[in-house]
Amino acid sequence: MDADKRKTDSLIAAAKHATAMGSLLVMTGSVAFFMIGSLVSSIRANDRIDAVPFGKQMVRVYDRAKLALGGDRIGDVYVVGDRMLRYHANYDMEAVAASAAQINAYAAQVDVPVYWMAVPTAAGIYADTLPTGAPQADELQMLRDMEGLLDAKVSKIDCVQRLYASRDAEIYYRTDTRWKTYGAYLAYRTAIRRLGFPHVGFDRFRVYHVSDSYYGNLVQETGYFGLEPDLLDLYDYDAGQIEIQVTAWDETGATTLDSCYSLDACEQPEQADAVFAAVRYPVLQIETSVHSNSHLLLITDEFGGNFVPFFSLHYRKATVVNLAQADRIDLQPYLTADAQQILIVCSADTIADGVTLHALNGSSRD
Repeated sequence: MDADKRKTDSLIAAAKHATAMGSLLVMTGSVAFFMIGSLVSSIRANDRIDAVPFGKQMVRVYDRAKLALGGDRIGDVYVVGDRMLRYHANYDMEAVAASAAQINAYAAQVDVPVYWMAVPTAAGIYADTLPTGAPQADELQMLRDMEGLLDAKVSKIDCVQRLYASRDAEIYYRTDTRWKTYGAYLAYRTAIRRLGFPHVGFDRFRVYHVSDSYYGNLVQETGYFGLEPDLLDLYDYDAGQIEIQVTAWDETGATTLDSCYSLDACEQPEQADAVFAAVRYPVLQIETSVHSNSHLLLITDEFGGNFVPFFSLHYRKATVVNLAQADRIDLQPYLTADAQQILIVCSADTIADGVTLHALNGSSRD
């Protein structure tokens, strides 16, 4: 009996020791994970992923571990299934009101019709895919509130309903806040009818996949490459007789382009969205052989890249101004262009920042 008791006591002691060691390892692992998480947050906050030895590898390992342990967010980005969505705890409605005020002030200065179209980001269209109870501000409500602040002179164009109804199609990138070219096409169909033209049918375009390795702005922001890259495509209209001449302006001056696309940008997958000239340059002037004397001033942001080419099918001349690049050149000479119609198309993120739209009136972005 004594031998059996000693054996039992020994086993109990060994079990207690193993439990204690296990707890220590779990505690040590938790502390280590927390410390690594703090380091990763610091690296991200200071944009130093590439400057830290093995920084990118450490960030990737940490992010994968965090998601594997049930996490759903990396910094300010949700990772939900095969999609990334930007996180917003709330919207600063004073900033939103400031954006609306800039549009009203600009519209009051011009003597031609001004149209406004607010574009939701992927987070607005796919918000209901977030985990139950996940904190997220209501982007679509913010857009409705903002439009309620616009003066009667500004004609509102609603693209949200069409985009939301088509959300099961590939209308937004999975690794980016922005719409894909098909999403831009759907919005174009809505906008062009309000501008007085019939839309060009989808079957009239040839679709080219120019990159199958595009990691969008949310991947670049987080450094998380755990999802499959996006396809980046462009639409080419088989117009035949329509001739297009594109002149682009940046800080180096004027450049003549072959089209609204810069295909050499595809050589760098992380910057492949620059294939759209309206993303790459602050200002474009598009002249066509379309049988129309109308001139459109299209004022936009980073969402305008794949949206712009559709309008060259309807106007003899289109001037495109990217407000997001107001720090590169003086945009004012182009914002007062002699146009018959003005269309302002900006995203929810641009509206919410309360700053970008100040460029409409030559105000400082600071």
